[in-house]
Amino acid sequence: MSNAIHFLNTGAGDCIILESNNHFAMIDCAEDTEYPADKPHLKAKGYENEILDYLLKNCADENGKVNLDFVLGTHAHSDHIGGFDTIISDARINVGKAYLKPYDDKDTFIYERVR
Repeated sequence: MSNAIHFLNTGAGDCIILESNNHFAMIDCAEDTEYPADKPHLKAKGYENEILDYLLKNCADENGKVNLDFVLGTHAHSDHIGGFDTIISDARINVGKAYLKPYDDKDTFIYERVR
């Protein structure tokens, strides 16, 4: 049985995986490659594929599935929650619960706003 905190190297973003007795959870999911389509000045390297590969290599069960008890997005900045769409859409990833703050445009960095 293993207990660990995995801090993934995601450039300026964040992604932390918590591990306890074969249970896993993820806090934040780094930048997204596709974001923001209409704001090329904010274009940053996305890390969603690296995170997905890490999960499958280090957190998968004997069937190749990853069960995340929960995911938590700390706040609505792309370098924290941008990669979640790729991770939670993958058929090999199961997420029990997702915790996100209610979105409020004024809490989002002005240059990341789509409106």
